[in-house]
Amino acid sequence: MNSIFRLVTVFVITIVTLGDGTFCQMAPDMNYSADIILKYKIKSISKMYNDTIMQTNYYDTLGLFFYETGINGICGCEYEVFNKYNDEKQLIEKKTISSTLIPNKKYTETETYKYDKSGNLIRDGMKFNDRGQLIETYDFYGELGHKKFIYEYDGDLIVRKQQVDDSLWYTLYEYNNNGTLIYEKDNSYTGAPDAEYYRTTETNFSYDSYNRLVRKQLKHYEIEISYQDTETKTEHSPVSYFQTIYEYNMNLLTSIVSIFKDGKSESHFYYNDSELLIREEHISTDTRTTVFSYHYEYY
Repeated sequence: MNSIFRLVTVFVITIVTLGDGTFCQMAPDMNYSADIILKYKIKSISKMYNDTIMQTNYYDTLGLFFYETGINGICGCEYEVFNKYNDEKQLIEKKTISSTLIPNKKYTETETYKYDKSGNLIRDGMKFNDRGQLIETYDFYGELGHKKFIYEYDGDLIVRKQQVDDSLWYTLYEYNNNGTLIYEKDNSYTGAPDAEYYRTTETNFSYDSYNRLVRKQLKHYEIEISYQDTETKTEHSPVSYFQTIYEYNMNLLTSIVSIFKDGKSESHFYYNDSELLIREEHISTDTRTTVFSYHYEYY
């Protein structure tokens, strides 16, 4: 397996950095692997808030995720996603159709994918070394300009750099003797005529004797250097901490507790005996609780 994807968990949690340097936790990724979908013969997965279906993923009898429908939580707009695959079960097209705040106005976006003989995804500007490891990608992102990623290796992936116009972002990785990711450091730099911005996020991963992830500790800090006439001003933002604890019962991941620096915000995830997510609870610092439930249909 490509070392880029060495860290594998039951699901993926997305952490978003807000403008004030705090963190919010998004929902787990509902896209289980095709092996899991086939094992339990899952036909669809729906995420619900109260009696409202926020998202539903549909799978065919081969375990392929072919259709998604839901509601955009930001604008409340409905959307649909259509996926197409080739005979090798590789995704070759993803079409997203979204409604907008303008009546009868819809937005359509289509992404296409191609693969080489070894099954590597290829796009314009994508390069691999003689070991089949991705070393460079180069894409055009409309108004965002050109985005370039460079990957460097020392056996495992150790550096990922991104160049977007005058912004530089690179990521460092460290692994233990088992080849498991134990440390990650994201650095970004953005330059402007009158200021420079440096942002750093460090993440440490801890594992138990079974090599299961038991703790993830994240630290984020920013530095802004501004230039006004002959004066240079440096500001350091408060350091933000985020910790996630993974709890197990025998071999089953039963819950995850997240603790933030600015209070004790917790998120709990509950699974059935098939290790499928059935409920998540998010408790904010003002004791408000948001609950999502998951419903499964089977073939």
